[in-house]
Amino acid sequence: MHPYLDRLGIRSEVQEFFAPFYDTDEAGNLCFSYGEGFEHYGLGFHKVPLSSGCWLAGNLCFPQVDTIVICSSAMEAIAWLDYSWHRIADRFSLLFFSAGASLSGEQAAWLREHFSNKNIVMALGNDLLGRLSAVKLAAGIRGLKLQICYLAEEKVQILFRGQDYLFSPENLSVNALEKLSGFRFRVIISTPKNYTSFFEQRKAAAGLSF
Repeated sequence: MHPYLDRLGIRSEVQEFFAPFYDTDEAGNLCFSYGEGFEHYGLGFHKVPLSSGCWLAGNLCFPQVDTIVICSSAMEAIAWLDYSWHRIADRFSLLFFSAGASLSGEQAAWLREHFSNKNIVMALGNDLLGRLSAVKLAAGIRGLKLQICYLAEEKVQILFRGQDYLFSPENLSVNALEKLSGFRFRVIISTPKNYTSFFEQRKAAAGLSF
């Protein structure tokens, strides 16, 4: 059990699940290793690295993984599992993945190589950046090229499979692109209804404002 996770209201079972996958610094702050950088969480701050590596948690034996949950940060992964705990029967088959502040083509290719035949859940946030990341990653995992362009009239143009699709920023999503293009990415998008992320929802419930 960690006092900062206790302060967020994270249940003990979830803390136990993630305990092998983080360290603490001398001040007691949580540190999540991405290989080339660290995500840091403490009282009053949360820093997510820009890294070509990734943070993994859960079942690291990839053939045994049934579901991979791709998150915008390690703290988002913890919050996601806390809210989803009672809906998941086989937690042993879960793997969590965070690329940090930005997803690269190399990371998408790695996910495609290892997990394209698994259940893929994306918890990348309900803001525009999170929805753009989900669209780009969904295409990348399926090995498809996708280009995004911001137009002057506050529209987002997506070039996908030889066609142009226009979206307002608030309506852009993987589901919206699927409906217009007729292509199914076979991913599950997981976001809370009234918050930009599960981590933000957990902070709000705990009365934390940073």
